[in-house]
Amino acid sequence: RIGPANTISKLYHSDFRDLNYGLNILGDPSLMIWTATPSLIEVEHPDIISMGANDLTIMVNADGQALEDALVTIVTDKEFISYGYTDLNGIIELTFDAGADSGVILTVSKDGYIPYQAEIYTSITLDADDDEEDNSLPEVYELHQNYPNPANPTTTIGFYLPGQDDISLDIYNLLGQRIIQLQEWDMDAGYHEIQVDLSGYPSGVYLYRLAASEFSDVRKLVLLK
Repeated sequence: RIGPANTISKLYHSDFRDLNYGLNILGDPSLMIWTATPSLIEVEHPDIISMGANDLTIMVNADGQALEDALVTIVTDKEFISYGYTDLNGIIELTFDAGADSGVILTVSKDGYIPYQAEIYTSITLDADDDEEDNSLPEVYELHQNYPNPANPTTTIGFYLPGQDDISLDIYNLLGQRIIQLQEWDMDAGYHEIQVDLSGYPSGVYLYRLAASEFSDVRKLVLLK
C-alpha cells in the first residue's frame, strides 16, 4: 500500500496512475547503469610544446596493453584544435598550430575507461638579442591543472610566475585540512613544475593551493589508485 499518495492519485490523477506507479516503483527503463569497473588510461605525451606548428605523438595504453580506437582531442579554452583515434598500437599523431596561449588541453576517452585529461604547456623561447621586457612572457600568475588527473599516485602541478617570488604549494582534503605542506621556494619568473606523491593517502578528491606574495589560487585534483 502506498498510503496517502494512493488516495490523492485516485482523486486527481486517475488517468496517469499506471505511468506514475511504473516510474516511481520500477524506475526509468532507459536508465543506463554500470556493468563493469572502468579501467585507467595511461597516456605518454610531451609535457611542453613549442609555439607554431607541432607534430604531437601520443601513446595510449590500458592494463599494460595498447589501447586501439581511443578518441584523442586537443582543445584550448577558446577553440577545438584537432582530434583522432589511436591505431592498433595505441599511437596517434596530431598536427596543429600552437598559439601564444599558455597551452592546450589533451583528452583521451573510450567506452569502459576513465577519461584522461592533461594540460600541455607552450614554451616561450627568447633570442639572445630579445628585450628582457618581451611581451610574450607571462604577465600574470597562472596555476594549471595537475597531470595526470586522476593521479595514481603521483601527479605534476605546473604554474607560471610573472616575476621572481616566494611561493608555497599545499594539498588539502575536502574538509579543508592541510595534508601535505611543501616548503617555500624562491623561484624565478617563468614556467615551473612540482611533482607531488600521494601514495600515502586514500582515493578521493583533494584541493591544491598555490600562494605567492600577491597571488593565491586553488584547483581540484582526483586521486585514484
